Amino acid sequence: MSDPMTGGFRSPPGPLALALAVSLALHVAVLLNLAWKPHPAAELGWAITSRLVSPGPEAAGAAPVVAESPPPRPRAAPRKAAEPPAPGPLPALPAGPETPPDARVREILVPSPDLYELPERYKADGADFPYAWSSDMDTPPQTRTSGSIRYPALTFSSGLVLVRLLLATDGKVEKFERLCGRPPFDAVTMQELAAWSFAPATSHGAPARAWVLLEFAFLPDNAADGFDPSKADALLGSLREECKKQLSAGSR
Repeated sequence: MSDPMTGGFRSPPGPLALALAVSLALHVAVLLNLAWKPHPAAELGWAITSRLVSPGPEAAGAAPVVAESPPPRPRAAPRKAAEPPAPGPLPALPAGPETPPDARVREILVPSPDLYELPERYKADGADFPYAWSSDMDTPPQTRTSGSIRYPALTFSSGLVLVRLLLATDGKVEKFERLCGRPPFDAVTMQELAAWSFAPATSHGAPARAWVLLEFAFLPDNAADGFDPSKADALLGSLREECKKQLSAGSR
């Protein structure tokens, strides 16, 4: 190879010089690559910055784009408060237990005044009314409310109370009187009679005023175990005889 400076020929470089040149070139390339390679954080920062401040259409002279706000959501109609249900009929209260009649008190409608040797008709307060079982009546009265008389507490004997009642045409008790009886049986009987009511007797097809005889026999053994009805009937018979004596003495 000729040398332009000297006009002579220059011998080619030796292997050692060539190896040094190649090594030097490689080191320079590595250094340049390390010097100019951006740090990953720098790339991330640039990417974030570019997304935040990237030029829009205004930079190219275009009209600015105004971002339109989304249309307002339609408001849901307010819920109408549920109307309370219409008041219905109140539930019926449970009926309380009825007081059973006292088995020690027998309430008997006397079928005829002849049982006590009384006249068929009875005059009182200027009026003359027959008893309910006389021939003047079509049908006798029937009790509607009864069973309210109780055997007196702290009492162990038997007794009979005979009562005469005047019934109105609607079956209510107009007046009543004791014909025979003794304490305490007469007191517990008389205080309950005003609340009694009857289906009235009828005469010629129409409700009629009439007298009624009622017996109240107080039998303390009537509810005991092993009760014997025949003994009760015998006791009732003796109580009636005692009442007849009282009626004869008083001329009722």
